[in-house]
This record gives sequence, structure tokens and C-alpha cells, in this order.
Amino acid sequence: MLYLILSILSSTAIILVFKLFPRFQIQSLQAIVFNYITCLVCGWLAIGEFPINAETIRVPWLPYALTLGLIFIFTFNIAANTVKYFGATVASVMQRMSLVVSVPFAIIAYQEPLPILKIIGLAAALLSIVFINMPDKREKMNSDVQRHTLLWTLPLLFWVASGVIEIIMLYVERDTSGKATLLFTTFIFSTAAFLGSLYIIFNLITRRTTLHWRNLVAGICLGVPNFGSVYFLLKSLSVGWHGSVVFPINNVTIIGLASLLAWLLFAEKLSKINILGVLLAMIAIVLIAVAR
Repeated sequence: MLYLILSILSSTAIILVFKLFPRFQIQSLQAIVFNYITCLVCGWLAIGEFPINAETIRVPWLPYALTLGLIFIFTFNIAANTVKYFGATVASVMQRMSLVVSVPFAIIAYQEPLPILKIIGLAAALLSIVFINMPDKREKMNSDVQRHTLLWTLPLLFWVASGVIEIIMLYVERDTSGKATLLFTTFIFSTAAFLGSLYIIFNLITRRTTLHWRNLVAGICLGVPNFGSVYFLLKSLSVGWHGSVVFPINNVTIIGLASLLAWLLFAEKLSKINILGVLLAMIAIVLIAVAR
């Protein structure tokens, strides 16, 4: 339970840091790359030595770590464009709806139990995600969406990518019996840091961007909880928690807690439907936890 709580707190901190980006004029791309580099440093310090060497590159889960690193970069670009064209609400809903992909996989692939309480809890979890993110007024759709119909695939791709990330994490933890957690996490961010750095260097050479210290500070503030969110989520899976329990509780609690903190810290308004969503989230957590 401690690992799951730490993962939830870390992921919630990520959302709150992102909310500060516009206030301090943070360039998201640079901050994200510095975030991945920070994650790599966190893993390096935790392991006690540089994680990439002749011995570690022969580990059986290396292809999965490299794949996740690639997906992280891909998902970031998809997320940025989803927010740009459809708004933060749609992006947030699609990301947390990833449990629709990962939970059935956990139940089918690993024969995880599906009692009636868990079914009701999962249904309440899905409703809570929609209700918590539902604005009072419809967000204005970007005019480009109406001209380019292919843009409608962005939220779908974001949803699928988020679900695939959770599935790969679950598979690796089950396949390695939880022995790959720290090194595996560090390898994921190493790949994302390397690819992101190449992109930033290319933009610097072509003079499409310039570095600024505030983006570095934002990346560090983002990277520490980001590393914790992935590491502690994997630890939750490695100590015996079912994926069909971890992912719903994790996703629903994060979005509910983030909404409440945004209301307290940033004076963001919560409508009646948002409050209903928070209450549903609490009910879903209790039902899924009891069903465990």
C-alpha cells in the first residue's frame, strides 16, 4: 500500500508542476527533456553506479525498456498535440481511461479475479474520470480540427499509448518476478533522455530554440516525482498487487486528488458534476480495494 500511495503522490505532483508551467513561461519540450535527464540521474544515484554497462545491456527485459523509452517520447508529442487541438480536459480523460486497456489485459493474461464488487468499482472509476474532468462549459475546439479530420486520431492514439505503457510495465514485472524494478525504470528514462537530447541538440543547431535556465529548473522539479511515479508503480506491482487493482486505484486517485489540490491551491472551480466525480472516485477506490 505504501508504494501505491507514493506513486499516487508522485503522479499528482507532476500534474501540479505542469499547472505552473504557463505562469513561469516554461517551454514544455525543454522541460520534458530535462525531466528525463533528471530521472536518469535519480536512477543512477539510487543504483549507486551508472546503469548502462556491459553487464546490464544483456538483461532480458532491455528491449521492453527501450520500447517504453520510445513510447514515452511518442506519447509526449501526442499529448502535447491533444492538448493543443482538443484541450487539457480531453487529454486528461484519455490518459486516465488507459485502464480500459490495461485492466482487461491483466484479467485475461494473468487470470486475475473479477468479482462483482470489482466490476462495479471499475464502472464507478470510469464514470468518476469523466465527471471530474467535465467542464461547466464546452471547451472551444481548435479550428484546425474541423479542417483536418485526421487530427481526431490524436486522442485515440494518446489513449492507446497510455494503455500500452501500463501493459508493458505489468508484463515485465510479472515476467521478472519484480526483480527489474529500479534498473528497468532507469533504462526507460535513459532511452527517453537520449532521444529527447538529440531532438533538443538538433533544434539548437538549426536555431529553432534557445536554452533557458528556468526550463532546466522546471525539468528537475518535474523529473524527481516523475521517476518516483514510475518506480513506485512498478514496486506496487512487484509486491503482489493485481494490475486490475493497481491501475484503477492509481488513475482514479491521482485525478481526484489533483482536482482537489487544484481547487485548494489554484482556486480552480469544481462544479457539482466534478464533486460527484470525486465522490464516485472514493466509492470506486473502496470497492476495488475491498474486492482485492
